[in-house]
Amino acid sequence: MRIDDVPPRTRIQISTRRDAATERTYSGGVVEVHQALLADNRVDEATAIVKRLVFENEKLARDLANLRQRLRKKGEGISAAQLQLLLAQLEATQSAGGLQASETEVDAAVLTACEQDAQREDQTRPPAPPTPVGKPTRREPPEKLERRDNPLLVPEDERRCTKCGCAMNFIEFEPHEVIDFQPAQVFVRVDLREKRGCSGCRETVVRAPLGDKVIAGGAYGSALVTEFIVKKFRDGLSLHRIREEMQRLGIDIPSSTISDQVLWATELLQPIHDELVRTVVNANLMQLDGTHLSVMHQEKGNARQKFLGTLTGAIGDGVAAIYVYASSGHKSGVRDDDIGLEDLLRMRKEGLVLADASNHYDASFRRPGLVEVGCNMHARRGFAKALEAGNQRAAVAIRAFKQLYDIEESLASLSVDERTAGRRTRSALIYDELVVWCRRVAPVEPPASLIAIAARYVLNHEVALRRFLEDGSIPIDNGAVERMHRRPAIVRKNMLFAGSHDGARRAAVMFSILATGELLGVNPALYLADVLPRLARGISIKNDLPDLMPARWLERHPDARVPVLNAIHTLAEFRER
Repeated sequence: MRIDDVPPRTRIQISTRRDAATERTYSGGVVEVHQALLADNRVDEATAIVKRLVFENEKLARDLANLRQRLRKKGEGISAAQLQLLLAQLEATQSAGGLQASETEVDAAVLTACEQDAQREDQTRPPAPPTPVGKPTRREPPEKLERRDNPLLVPEDERRCTKCGCAMNFIEFEPHEVIDFQPAQVFVRVDLREKRGCSGCRETVVRAPLGDKVIAGGAYGSALVTEFIVKKFRDGLSLHRIREEMQRLGIDIPSSTISDQVLWATELLQPIHDELVRTVVNANLMQLDGTHLSVMHQEKGNARQKFLGTLTGAIGDGVAAIYVYASSGHKSGVRDDDIGLEDLLRMRKEGLVLADASNHYDASFRRPGLVEVGCNMHARRGFAKALEAGNQRAAVAIRAFKQLYDIEESLASLSVDERTAGRRTRSALIYDELVVWCRRVAPVEPPASLIAIAARYVLNHEVALRRFLEDGSIPIDNGAVERMHRRPAIVRKNMLFAGSHDGARRAAVMFSILATGELLGVNPALYLADVLPRLARGISIKNDLPDLMPARWLERHPDARVPVLNAIHTLAEFRER
C-alpha cells in the first residue's frame, strides 16, 4: 500500500496491489476511501489509514500544546502532561521504526532509571493530609499587626424594641477583624535638642546630639531617604515617579534633590559593600553570573556616549550577595574602578565556583585552587531549545532533568550529609544513564543540530556538572544568581540607563545590599533607616562595621525579619531547615 497524500489534507490517494490482476487505486475523501476499502475487504489498508490519522492527530496535539505554551509564557517549563504526550509520541515513532534498535534501547534506559526513582519516592513519601471538607476558613491577621478599634454603633432609629418600644441596653461589642491600609505620611519632625548649662561657673553648655539624618546639614530624615532608595533600586521606580508620589503625599521634592540624597546615601554604604565583597570572595562556594547595564557617560571635553556595561552578580555561601560594575563587556575591567568577571575571580584564592560554561571563566579555572562547578539549568536549556525546534527525542533528556529536580525538592529539607547520601543513591543513577544517552546521541545527530549541541555540552562539562552529586552543600544549578538579576532588570527597564560610570557603580552598591537583604529576609526600610544615620555619624571599620552587616544586624533585630522572596533559593534556607 502506498499513501500519496495524507492528512491534514481532506483528500487522499491509495494504490493497493495483491497481485498483477488485482491492482487498484482508491482516491477521494478520507471517509469515502476508507468505506471503499472495507467494502472490498481490504481491512489492513483501511486500518493503516486509521493509524495514520491517529499519528497525525497526536502530532497536531503536540504542536498545539507547544504553540499555547509559547504564547502563554517565555519560560522553559514543560508541564508533566505535555512531557508525557511528547514521550508517548516518541514511543510511537520508535515502534513505527523511526529509530534504530540501539537508539530505542538507550532511550528506554534513561526513562527506566527515572521511573524507578519515581516509584521509590512514591513508596517513601508520607501520606498526603486529608482534604478539608466544606468552605475554606479565612486566614487570621498576623498578631504583630497593630489593632485599632473602630466602634460601629447601632443607628438611633433602631435602638428601641420593635415589640414593646423600650430602649435597648448595651450588651457588648462583637469584634470582626478586617485588614486595612493607611497611606504613608510625610511629616515634619521637630528635633527639640535639649540644652543644659552649668549653674556654677555658667560657662559650660552641652546640647543633645542631632537627630537621625543622612547628611548632617540636610533637611531630610533617614527614613525618607530610605524610602527613596527602596523605591528606586528595589521597586524600580524612576525619580520623577518618586517625585509624583511625594506630591500626592503633600510635598514637592525636585528629582535632582532625590538623586543627591540617594548619591550621598550610597557613598555612606560603600564600607558595607566592600565587606560584602570580601565575604563572597572568601566563601567556600561562590555562585557567579553577569548581566548588562546601559550607561550614558560623558568624558570631560567630549560628547555624551552610550556604553554597555556589565553587572557581575555573585552569592557567597548563601549569606551574602554582591554586584560589581565594569564599563564594558570584557571579562577584565578597562578602567581603574572596573571589576569584571575575571577581576572578581582573581580576588578569590581558592574554593568552589558555580557558573555557566562561558569562555570568560576559562583562564581563571586554569589557576590552581579554583574548582569549577557546572550549572545543570544551562545543560537542560539546550535540550529545551531542541525540543522547541521539533526534535522529540530531546524529551528523554528533559524527563531525566525533571526527575533530578524532583529529587532535589524532596531532599531540600534534609541536612547536608543526608542530601549528599540521597544524591549518590538516587540522582547518580539517572545522571549515569543521561551521560550514556548523550554519548550515543552526539555522534549520530547532525553536528549543527540543537540536540547534538546540547549533548556535547553535557559531555564536555560532565565533571563540573556532576560535582553536586558528591556534595550536598552545592546547588544543582546557578538559578539563585540568575533569579537575583530580576531586580536589576526591573530597574534597568524603568530607568533605561545609568547617568555615568560612577552612577552605575553606586547602583551596584545598592543592588548588593538589597539583594543580601532579600537573601536573608531583612526588611530593607528598617535596616537602611537604622544603619544610614550611624554611618553618617562615623564608625570604626574594625569595631563597628561587623554589627552593621545585614546578617549580624538581623540577629539583633528579629522583628525586622520578612519572608525570603521566592526569587532566591539558596543554601542558607537549606541549612536552616
